[in-house]
Amino acid sequence: MAGEFTKLIPWLHRIPEPRDKLETAEQYIKMAENFRKSDEDLADTLAEKIPYGATVAEIGFGPWNTGLYLLQKRPDLTYIGYDYDEEMILHAKKKAEVNGFTEEKVRFMHADMTTMANTYKGPADLYVFSNTVIHERPDDPEGKLLRNTLNWMSHMVGRYGGCYLRDLRRASSEEEAKQWRNQIVQDEDLDKDQLQLFKQSQLAADTPQELWRAINETPLIAKGGRIIIPKAPNERYWIYEIAAPSSRLRRTIKRAA
Repeated sequence: MAGEFTKLIPWLHRIPEPRDKLETAEQYIKMAENFRKSDEDLADTLAEKIPYGATVAEIGFGPWNTGLYLLQKRPDLTYIGYDYDEEMILHAKKKAEVNGFTEEKVRFMHADMTTMANTYKGPADLYVFSNTVIHERPDDPEGKLLRNTLNWMSHMVGRYGGCYLRDLRRASSEEEAKQWRNQIVQDEDLDKDQLQLFKQSQLAADTPQELWRAINETPLIAKGGRIIIPKAPNERYWIYEIAAPSSRLRRTIKRAA
């Protein structure tokens, strides 16, 4: 299995995930528990940056790990989550109830990219986008679908909101692929099927350079965002952030002071 991993990484081009092989909700929920640390790390990052009393919208919350960790660290926040999978929504609602969160603080809504902008009736202070928003798109050799997605993200964020998007990044060399292979085998307790799903997700990922080129062709470039690539050589993710506080965020900061 380990030897196959390196051969499957095409660091020169993206290979979309097979549409009939995408994770089911049950598989994703089971697999997500193996990535608890990365979800907790993202929640830690967000918790340090979000002002008191802000509203957070998570797009594609999946098994609801990051959102739960964030609210446990920051109970002052209001949260609204969107997902297109009804099973994920039911799972998240049960987790919220078990952890004592009321509907006044936490809401979950069914929506996809075509309906979400009309579903939410008020602006959030920070939008957290799931990696599935980017890497589950079909074949896109000219990047048109990626640019359309970024345009949609820009519309959702609006003029003042902040934005975080974390996703896998595709390996840029055989050496880098080997580092990631060794790390995931060491760190994550994945069975054969889960490892294959992870491989497919990584093959379908973009490089930070590809993402930045696409951002430069969309309104997101005017919002002053940046791509963060962690320094650790085995880090498999990148983060895109727009963290400039809006006038609404500044008011929450003043109230908390």
